[in-house]
Amino acid sequence: MTTSSSGRGSSRLAERLNAARDRSFVGREGEIATFRSALAGAPDAPIVLYVHGPGGVGKTALLHRFAALAQGAGRIVVQVDGRMLDPTPAAFQLHGGAARSDDRVVLLVDNFERCQGLEAWVREQFLPSVLDGVVVVLAGRQPPHADWRSDGAWDEALVVCPLADLSPDDAAALVRARDVPPESRNAVLRFAGGYPLALSLAASVAARDIRDTAAWTLPRDVLSALLQQLVGDVPSPAHRTALEVCAHTLSTTEDLLAAVVPDVDAVELFGWLRGLPFVEADRHGLRPHDVVREVLEADLRWRNPRSYEEMHRRVTAHLVARARETTPVPSMAEIRSLYYLQRHDQIVTEYFVLDGDGTVYPDAYQPADRNTVRRLALVSEGAESAAIVDFWLQRQPQAFTVYRRSTDDELVAFMAWLQLTNDDEDTCAVDPVVAAAWTHAASTAPLRGREQLALARFLIYPPAYYEPSAPLDLMRMRILAGWMGTPHLAWSYVVNPAPASFWEPLHRYLEQLPVPAVPTVGGRPYALFAHDWRAMPVDAWFDLLNTRLLHGWDPRAPATPEDLVVLPRAEFDAAVRRALRSWHRPDQLAESPLIRSRIVTGRRTADPVHTLREALAAAVAHLAADPRATKLHRAATVTFLKATPSQEAAAERLGVPFSTYRRHLAGAVDRIVDHLWQRELHASAEPPTPE
Repeated sequence: MTTSSSGRGSSRLAERLNAARDRSFVGREGEIATFRSALAGAPDAPIVLYVHGPGGVGKTALLHRFAALAQGAGRIVVQVDGRMLDPTPAAFQLHGGAARSDDRVVLLVDNFERCQGLEAWVREQFLPSVLDGVVVVLAGRQPPHADWRSDGAWDEALVVCPLADLSPDDAAALVRARDVPPESRNAVLRFAGGYPLALSLAASVAARDIRDTAAWTLPRDVLSALLQQLVGDVPSPAHRTALEVCAHTLSTTEDLLAAVVPDVDAVELFGWLRGLPFVEADRHGLRPHDVVREVLEADLRWRNPRSYEEMHRRVTAHLVARARETTPVPSMAEIRSLYYLQRHDQIVTEYFVLDGDGTVYPDAYQPADRNTVRRLALVSEGAESAAIVDFWLQRQPQAFTVYRRSTDDELVAFMAWLQLTNDDEDTCAVDPVVAAAWTHAASTAPLRGREQLALARFLIYPPAYYEPSAPLDLMRMRILAGWMGTPHLAWSYVVNPAPASFWEPLHRYLEQLPVPAVPTVGGRPYALFAHDWRAMPVDAWFDLLNTRLLHGWDPRAPATPEDLVVLPRAEFDAAVRRALRSWHRPDQLAESPLIRSRIVTGRRTADPVHTLREALAAAVAHLAADPRATKLHRAATVTFLKATPSQEAAAERLGVPFSTYRRHLAGAVDRIVDHLWQRELHASAEPPTPE
């Protein structure tokens, strides 16, 4: 306990400390006004102020300010630190009892969470016994219990003051007051935001730092100290991991914890996270304070890079799986979360504003939007482009997403995600950009069967045409949803006005590679960036992005895996027939192009030859599911799986004429090829089992 008043002498050191605190104190005007009112004893003034907020948000600094104001008003200040208090009524009475004997007392209780168990006693017994004129301030990490509000007697006597971050202006004022060099201030503010403790520690270091101030970062020892102040001790390693997951992801849910933190009670961990003072809940899950998030992230990446990478990959895999569960378009919540995981990559963040959440929102295109969409296209790209937009609006209205301003619902932007099959080839000629994409796909690796070509054809926002903006952020999220969710997607293309020198690094990073053709519409050239999702499926693509994020990216290094190949139907048929004949020859199977096809790579096993043999055997077994194909199944089994030395021997073993055997075998092979072709087209990851 500390007691002071304006009538007592103070040491010169204390005066210097108080003066320093006064100089660096900023903001909190509302709380100070409430406290001044209480000091003055105004008729409607509160008797008790309950200040709460997470560690480091500035509760102690505010209480120091309250103490200075109280001393200036001639009050006796009694300061109690909950950390130093035996949490018993007797101890609290011993340290704060002056409030029951002197009406000049201002009782300031800091770190009240350390004696939170006394809250009911303080409310029901201690506070009703303090003298008129006494002002009491309780400050802790936890908000007041609901019983304060359920007792109407406290409505006028109590004011609850939840402390939030400092405003941008106040944060900047604090940094200036701490003598941070002007060239370092933006870096300090980017790191700490409006969080007072982080601001103070960062400002203290930056003010003395003589390194390159423009690239300033918080030193490791200060970062560790800040982490201890903000988070403190955790109950177990599992709780620590849950906290790190919460820091890493945009929003944390119980099912995410269950997927990323194995063999734990996800419900208990989620409840624990939810109770932390620096964690907030929103409609998507739990989010920590930004400073806590960044400090935890930086600490884990430095302390245990392998655990950080494992966690990141598990989180990615969970979000990808969840996004795929919502069809036909993946959930935008998961898509947003996947983009958020890339926030530390400078290549990605250069192209996203990331702070426009809520300024615009996506909406489905309606016929009433047609004129506005045409007008936006006309303003941005000219009459010929507007006519092409009109064509696609009539042909594929469902491909269009519009973006409306939140304040007045006005349509301000739109995009189109066109989806084309082999049946649409003649349609492509109407649009030179789509025609160029189709020609590229046809000459490189044509569509097969029901495969689709998709194209992000228009990304129109006239105020920032193909420049980073909140609408363009949402459009790129929709493109990612298209990459992940378009059925039978073979090729995707993204369009940019040419030259696309600004956007090309992002496209290359995302493994969307430039197409040589440069089509023109209305005299304007356009660049195309393509990806073959058969050669690099979504899972492999995310693995590549994770590797680039975690270990860096060399633009010169080839990224497309050499063990993936896209076979046209005729080549696929021939390869299956050769592989069936080689089923007992692993050395020959190892040379088969099927080893690099999706019927093998989709299973991601360590032994691709064994996987191919399983796929062939499963395709033979699949014949048995059809009672009408029993003879075909027997012919294929005896010929390919039983190591029969010749077809004549196989016919004799089956007890049928050779011509009948050959007819049965030909029918079996045709059906086996068809079955495997369907698996190849649709990327079936596991061999089918007979029904």
